[in-house]
Amino acid sequence: MRPASRANLACLVEKRYETEICPVGFHFRMGLHVGEVYNFFDPGRDDWNFIGDGINGGQRVLFAIEKTTDDVLFVSYEVRRELLKKETGMATELFAALTNKGRRMDKHGNPWRVYELDHARFMHLTS
Repeated sequence: MRPASRANLACLVEKRYETEICPVGFHFRMGLHVGEVYNFFDPGRDDWNFIGDGINGGQRVLFAIEKTTDDVLFVSYEVRRELLKKETGMATELFAALTNKGRRMDKHGNPWRVYELDHARFMHLTS
């Protein structure tokens, strides 16, 4: 899922909760990383599952941020770097909505440079 899709989803969840369309408190934490993602049928779950650097990296990004922080979207440095290379149309708006949270250690002691994406600001800048 691209940064714009995740930001849109985050805004949608908040809007539904604010307008009481969502009947229960719903909180989210999303991590976005770039990398290969593969799907496979998992007989233990009797359903499809996913694996790869994109999935694992997203989890590492979330682990690097305290679990007490929610309703937020975090982006790895690698996502930012890839967008800089491609100079996508939304890169300027995305960078304006990112806050560098510094290097944080994941559960394996590896450092990850993490950015918090102000999803409401990003969606406002792109509309």
